Amino acid sequence: MLGPAGRGRVGLRMWSRMLLTVGRVHRVQIRVHFTMVLALALACLDMNLAGVVVGYSALVLLHELGHAVVVRAVGARVTAIDLAPIAGMCHWEGQVSPLRRSLVAWGGVAAQLVVLYYASRFAQTMAITPRSFLDGLIWALTAANAGAILLNLMPAPPLDGAEAWPLFPRALRWLRKRTRARAAAAPPATDRALDAHEVPDEMKRVVDKMLHDAAKRARDEARRRD
Repeated sequence: MLGPAGRGRVGLRMWSRMLLTVGRVHRVQIRVHFTMVLALALACLDMNLAGVVVGYSALVLLHELGHAVVVRAVGARVTAIDLAPIAGMCHWEGQVSPLRRSLVAWGGVAAQLVVLYYASRFAQTMAITPRSFLDGLIWALTAANAGAILLNLMPAPPLDGAEAWPLFPRALRWLRKRTRARAAAAPPATDRALDAHEVPDEMKRVVDKMLHDAAKRARDEARRRD
């Protein structure tokens, strides 16, 4: 599945000519590729195939919605979501840092992992008839979903992995920069005497015992002299 990195200008023009706007959600265009209609028509030939097509189409939508949620979270704006039978695209705009771009790239995979978890648990609790609509649906949401995750995380554009994997070195650099900034903003350390309330109680008990023992030895020594 394609992530927010997009394609080249020529590819985008060709892709856009084959899209049909089916609605808007919060001013975001939802566009469907013409091959989606062909896939749905083909799915009518077999119930198992229908489950596969419906399941994988829903997976594409959820993947792109995962991108869209993170796009809004990092302060950018989603302009359109394109859907096709085996791929999709989340169009967005806004100036964000490289670290936030990586977070956006992980948004689609995160949505797929949630679907994979719940679909797997559902499959374990249900008796599924082979070659049925539910069988095809569960296969799309589990086996096909896992394969799509592995493929999409390959570190090569336009797949999400090209932007997703740099998250870790980018996050490390951000943490180092934040640590240095905090250290620079901290007031300089100065030598000063500790207040009484800053001395640990255990240390105070040790000092009191030492003073008490010293006073006792002094009294004993004075008695012996007398």
